[in-house]
Amino acid sequence: MEGMHNSTVGHEEGAKPMTRKHYNAVSMANAVVRNGNLRLGVALFIVYLAFACIAFYPLTSNITGNAPGSGGTAYQNLWDLWWPGYALLSLHSNIYFTNLLYTPLGVNLVSDSFAPLMGLLSLPFQAVNLAFAYNIMLLIGFALSGVTMFILADYIVKDKRAAFAAGLIFAFSAFHIAQGYANISWINVEWVPLALYFAIRMVRGEANYTNAFELGASAMLAVFMGGMEQGVEIFMTVVLVLSAYALWKSTRKRVLDRRLVTFMTAALAVAFILGSWGFIPMINAALQPSGAAQSLAYNNVTYSNAWSDSPLSFFVPSYYNGLFDNNPATYFTSVNQSGSVSSLFLPYPSERIAYIGYLALALALYGIYVDYRRSFLWMGLAAIFGILCLGPAALLYSAYNAIPIINIISQPDRFYLVFSIAIAIMAAFGFKDVLGRLGSNAGGRNRIMLAMALFVIIFMVENNGVALSRPLGSQVTINATIPPFYSFIGTNSTYSGLNFSVLELPVMQDQYYSADPSLFAGQAAYYETAMHKPIVGGFAGPFNTTQKLSLCNVPLIEAATYIEQGDQKQLSLCTYGGGGPTYTIAEDGLEFSPKPTLQRTRNESLLLLNDYNTGFVVVNKDAYNQTSLSELLGYLVGTFGNWVYMDNYTVVFSTLNATLNEEYKGFVTYPILTQWGAVEELVNGTQQYFWTPIKNASALYGGLIVSAPYANQSNIASKAFSTATYYVNASVTVNAGTNFGNASLLIDEVSASGNPRQLADIALTPNFTTTTFDTSLISGPMGNTLFFVQKVANPVNGAQQLIFIRNISITQQ
Repeated sequence: MEGMHNSTVGHEEGAKPMTRKHYNAVSMANAVVRNGNLRLGVALFIVYLAFACIAFYPLTSNITGNAPGSGGTAYQNLWDLWWPGYALLSLHSNIYFTNLLYTPLGVNLVSDSFAPLMGLLSLPFQAVNLAFAYNIMLLIGFALSGVTMFILADYIVKDKRAAFAAGLIFAFSAFHIAQGYANISWINVEWVPLALYFAIRMVRGEANYTNAFELGASAMLAVFMGGMEQGVEIFMTVVLVLSAYALWKSTRKRVLDRRLVTFMTAALAVAFILGSWGFIPMINAALQPSGAAQSLAYNNVTYSNAWSDSPLSFFVPSYYNGLFDNNPATYFTSVNQSGSVSSLFLPYPSERIAYIGYLALALALYGIYVDYRRSFLWMGLAAIFGILCLGPAALLYSAYNAIPIINIISQPDRFYLVFSIAIAIMAAFGFKDVLGRLGSNAGGRNRIMLAMALFVIIFMVENNGVALSRPLGSQVTINATIPPFYSFIGTNSTYSGLNFSVLELPVMQDQYYSADPSLFAGQAAYYETAMHKPIVGGFAGPFNTTQKLSLCNVPLIEAATYIEQGDQKQLSLCTYGGGGPTYTIAEDGLEFSPKPTLQRTRNESLLLLNDYNTGFVVVNKDAYNQTSLSELLGYLVGTFGNWVYMDNYTVVFSTLNATLNEEYKGFVTYPILTQWGAVEELVNGTQQYFWTPIKNASALYGGLIVSAPYANQSNIASKAFSTATYYVNASVTVNAGTNFGNASLLIDEVSASGNPRQLADIALTPNFTTTTFDTSLISGPMGNTLFFVQKVANPVNGAQQLIFIRNISITQQ
């Protein structure tokens, strides 16, 4: 156990007093953060910063034009960096909720992986541009990670050369480099070893308000420059360290001392007080229906398995190690062909990397051999957190997942952070002994320098994150150029003061046909940072059903996605209740996923885009080949008229004239898709496509949103702002039947005022019939919700009686 040597623990029971030599060694390590002697810290920072510039050369070679990562996640990271400053300084709003994405619904960001304090500290660099700010924060984060790990290791091992190696192992592990290319919240991990440093000082007999304050401050910085996951890992590690020291007789009394408990409690209070600017809005957002519950929805075995490390991944070089192979895709293929690691990096390569290098492992094993007693604690931490990295495959993770409040880490690979700290400390023990042996004879200084150089070279080669070639560099970076249209909207006085949203096509994320389903959604979110306007859709946090439906209900969005798919047209994202074939809508000549309604797609799109306050529809030309682009532009010209702007990146349409000409001049209907199930039924010897209401509570029902036209077309403007209720006479047509026997289909209306009324009670038989009935519906934007309800019937011979519906249409009398 670390601290078992009495001479290193200090004033422990039965221990020898700390000598001046030992005291000076501790003081030198503390000087970096406490006593104002910054020369060593600055020198270390510069050295680690140089390593970061080399490791991330695809970024440093174009620091204002490239950003780390690939696909939509990389663009989301840039949005995440921008959002906290804009939310606090411009909007004066809660940083954990935004209306700028998925307007008008908005997005709860409490489960998003952004780092708010990093966004605020980067504001001076954002004056250049977001890519530059992100790259600077990344390089600083890696350099500081090395420095803080050095502080912890030097305090434990008492050797600055070995501590330098520990800093390199922690800061530049393959895991951290992969996370640097993937997640903004895992760039800055420097506060975890620093928090552990202050905690161990307190356990070792230096429990005072100074260390309590520094522990609390470090934990707060870990949460808001990293994320809640890092805060949880600090808490877990400190609890395990306290438990280990409590088991050892010579330190048990001090761990159980009320004084230590008091100062540990003070550290928690300091963390919350210093972070209250973020914790309070975080808690408020988490208590919302779309907050913590949405995050916990991903805390399941399937999701956790996808983000778990394989035991083999601890020994196989990183997916991104370009020195192993110049092309990570080729490397992945070659690993597949070996037959033993076929799914090692699937489905998220950046999240399944646990390699730390054979050199670091060898030194750690040697460190255990030469200093077993002081390595005991670190062996335990490495074992516990290494096993947790394996996820649900290990019983230990299941035990962790059963602990309320702290079980928020649903990506088990993130436990690698503490594992790498433990390995770095044990490797420092080993390296200290190696250097001591090399320096024991004449010429030892030269041998030590050579050993240090070889260690650096071998470790960096093993943990290299990119190839020394341009092709791979382009696979781990994105071009952060923003098309001119978005900058124009953000700076032109005509538009900057207007309140409207923008829809960029394509907007849907569809994992079924795209290798990178979030690319264009992520780009749209990033482009928003230039125009400062809400967007329909976007990419932030877990993607939930409500957000999905806000897109699926707009036929124009479906059409653009369908065209983008090219030869692989499926539209599976918007198909519910069992899927089914697409069908052609004669009005537009385009195919959509089936719905129970006969759609007037153009009017439906215009109505919803008006509800979303959408002023412009922008086509991202990179998403379409020439053929599909021509098809889409033809469809949009038919909907909005000619485009108002075009360049090499975008084609822009204004929605204003089309909306004024078409809105509320006819019925628009769209189903609440989560309340319908899709089925195929045999009718007259052929399989035909129908919909059936989904069971909810004691009834089977499907919901339909209806917007009726204005009663008086000549007075649309005044009625739009009127509180008076107007009705129009309507005819409702339904094609329906049942699978056996007789059934009853009730159609009820729930108006905007919440008052229900029954419109029809239709008797159904297995012979499908079309029924039409007359009623009156509320005119204008107040809207109607119709429910198609099956009366609950007792099962016959164990079979469930169902009703089947299709071709619902509503016309004005």
